[in-house]
Amino acid sequence: MKKIIYIAAAAAMAISLASCEKFLDTTNYWSKTAEDVPATAADAEALVTGIYNNLNVSIGNNVHVNHFLWSEAASDDCLGGGGNNDQTMQAEDLMLNFGSDMYNTFYVDRYKGVARANMAIASIGNVEELSEARKNQLIGEAYFLRAWFYYELGSMFGNIPMPVSTAADATAPQVSGEAFWGQVLEDCKNAIEKMPSTVADRGNGHVDKYCAEALLGRVYLFASGFLGVESFTTPDGSTIDKAYVGKQISDCVNNSGYSLVSDYHNLWAYTNRCSVEDEFSPY
Repeated sequence: MKKIIYIAAAAAMAISLASCEKFLDTTNYWSKTAEDVPATAADAEALVTGIYNNLNVSIGNNVHVNHFLWSEAASDDCLGGGGNNDQTMQAEDLMLNFGSDMYNTFYVDRYKGVARANMAIASIGNVEELSEARKNQLIGEAYFLRAWFYYELGSMFGNIPMPVSTAADATAPQVSGEAFWGQVLEDCKNAIEKMPSTVADRGNGHVDKYCAEALLGRVYLFASGFLGVESFTTPDGSTIDKAYVGKQISDCVNNSGYSLVSDYHNLWAYTNRCSVEDEFSPY
């Protein structure tokens, strides 16, 4: 009798587990995962938009968490201030740590952006709904943004981990010097080669080939000046030197349609056409 009871109990348990498994094995309607995204053109577009979103994340809750602001304060261009309310900026001026780790949030957030870019670079090429041209544009944008994030991280922190795939190891060693900047330059080069030689719809805020050419020049100026190196060998074996960078910058100047403002004063809020209506103008 006991044997029959045990068999019946085991059968009931098996049925219960099978039913439970079937019940839990459902489509996730609440969030996207790496296993099912990007599956459509809309997914791919959203994934790249998520990389751009990271540009805002680091300054969303604290105006002081800003790589450009730190760079200005640490340079000879400006001072960190002198009042009681300027203690954070004074610390950043001297590259000190005021009260807590001021730079940790920025560091973590930028690596989130890198992870999104790695995902886009690895997966968008598999989206069948996208045309080849659109795939290249989106992947090129992802390369640009990864280069931008690493430019900020590298110029701020020096030697850092540098994952460039979705299978990144959390214990990966730090990278620095020519190896680090060679990868950043390669990302710029890939972005240039992926995106078409046409002027993109600049109203949507997305980068184009010419933005990548400009970033290549900025990264090269920083890396070559800081390291005293004129020629970099990238991970794919390419050489990026002054001649190559000069060619890309000339293309940007001659063909992009971008230009410097004709009058230096127009950089400021009271004369800038984008903000003059929102600011008090004495003129």
